Amino acid sequence: MFIKIRRTRQLAVKVCIIASTMPSHDIKLNHIRNVQLENQLVAGNTYVEGLQKSIHVNCINNRHYTDTQQSDMQSVITISSESRLGSTESDEFVKLPIEIIIYILEFLPLSDRISASQVCHLWHNASKYHKLHSNEGVVLCGDLTRPLQVFENSLGTFLHFVFKNVKLGRKLTKFWNRFCPQMQSLSIEDCDISEKTIVRILLKCSHLETLDVSRCYKLLKSGRVLEQKSDVILLSNTLVKLRKLRLDSNWNLSDALFNRFMAIASNLEDLSLTRCHISFDLELCKEYYPGDMLESGYTMASESVLTFVNILKHIESKAKLSFGVTGIDDAALSQLAEVPELHLETLDLNFCKELNNEGILRLTEYQQSLTKLDLSNCRVIGDPSLIAICHNLKNLLMLSIGECYPITNTGISELCHLKKLVNLNLSMCRQVSGEGIERGLCSSVNLQFQRLNLARLPLCERTLCRIAENLPRLTYLDLGSCSNAVTDMSVQAIFQHQVWLRSLKLRLCRKVTDAGLTGMGLRTRGEEVENGFSIIRLKGLQELDLYGCKRITDVSLKYAFSFLKLRRLNLSFCWQVSFIREFNMFCF
Repeated sequence: MFIKIRRTRQLAVKVCIIASTMPSHDIKLNHIRNVQLENQLVAGNTYVEGLQKSIHVNCINNRHYTDTQQSDMQSVITISSESRLGSTESDEFVKLPIEIIIYILEFLPLSDRISASQVCHLWHNASKYHKLHSNEGVVLCGDLTRPLQVFENSLGTFLHFVFKNVKLGRKLTKFWNRFCPQMQSLSIEDCDISEKTIVRILLKCSHLETLDVSRCYKLLKSGRVLEQKSDVILLSNTLVKLRKLRLDSNWNLSDALFNRFMAIASNLEDLSLTRCHISFDLELCKEYYPGDMLESGYTMASESVLTFVNILKHIESKAKLSFGVTGIDDAALSQLAEVPELHLETLDLNFCKELNNEGILRLTEYQQSLTKLDLSNCRVIGDPSLIAICHNLKNLLMLSIGECYPITNTGISELCHLKKLVNLNLSMCRQVSGEGIERGLCSSVNLQFQRLNLARLPLCERTLCRIAENLPRLTYLDLGSCSNAVTDMSVQAIFQHQVWLRSLKLRLCRKVTDAGLTGMGLRTRGEEVENGFSIIRLKGLQELDLYGCKRITDVSLKYAFSFLKLRRLNLSFCWQVSFIREFNMFCF
């Protein structure tokens, strides 16, 4: 969400929260602040000085893994600064120990922490406690001139930075000197940066834990990055805390470049090569390593191709791997699974079209420590793979098999064996019906299940009612395009049992009416009118998607919409909502 802060009369600060589109990837931060400052902001004894135009803060919650298009929603919080400026050290709330204040701030969202930091000096100092900022990051893109002026003079705590499509040159020297020593994660996406500059930056980052160098074609094009052995040695001694490395979408990544990155990250645990051009064909590899070079352990790495054979030499200690959107096949996956001393916890194989059941069977045989497995869009994987997963991967917490079309109720029924599962994506598994879902997920009440995606499945009303009864602790539920199953009665079951929901998606569920959302005027089978359960029961709801629910009117908004924590609301194509109808008439 975007938070816009601007000066108003009498030194009041107005905060506008506007929902926006969530990105499909993140650097595992709970919140990311995208700060684009049009004027100077200096944090000193006065809490916000020089705030002349506007501050844009983009705050993203990535605990949800799905990609969504969110509609605009605005709520306004007005915070008067008069009481803040008039406060004294004798005020009772100032007497609280700073540890208590920090503990209170840990429960507040970013926007509220910003407001609380303006109460007094003590609260301002408490708001700068480093643990409060461990899940926040700054995203910088476009022209960096003004933002750099702000950050270079700021006393704030910033541990995570994302640079997108910017030129990182000498003008950032003061910035790097200021923030690199405390920086914990750095993302350089599609940036113009030289080989020498990235070395100078990384040498200052002694506390860096995450490094993302994605889509940096210009940086890798010459093949000279980290070519100096002295630089590699210095960086390996500096980046001792580096645990995660992302090299996604670098099509010109070669064995030589890959080996250099591995050399500077000796303690790496998490490696992502999503969308990289990797050669999995052993015969093709022999063209670049002729003769017996591969068998003899020849150390001169190719500067022309990135081979899977070379990658396997560097993954013995890795717990998390991502080969999404690559050409990995059954043979390569079998090789990966059989690597000695490899104990995978997370494996991302999203959109790997070459994979079949054979490779997954081998994976489940050798890598039974897996807790997260993403096989979505692997459209050849079927029931044999899912059955093997359910019987062998007993520690699995997250499973994504969306758009695995061959999967049927036979495989889904075996999900009951995954006792620790808390996150499941079954979207667009066309051959899965309510019968399989009920056997696999609803055989007993499950109080630990949290996230469920059933979008575009041919379900029925009865199945959703059983899900609501047996999975009462869900925090995320996607029922998009389940038009036959999502009715007023099934929605009522959700409101009755699943009161922990934080995100509810009913996209294109056209049978839902005001009666279902409000619980008013419901008719039973005997045609008797009775009151049911309102959506207001979902007090912690943060995201609601009603896109295309054409039978929703102003009645629902008037009587059923009262959410203190709602951040994203999608009412697109809800034509009977008056302001949407008027907007549509105005546009067309």
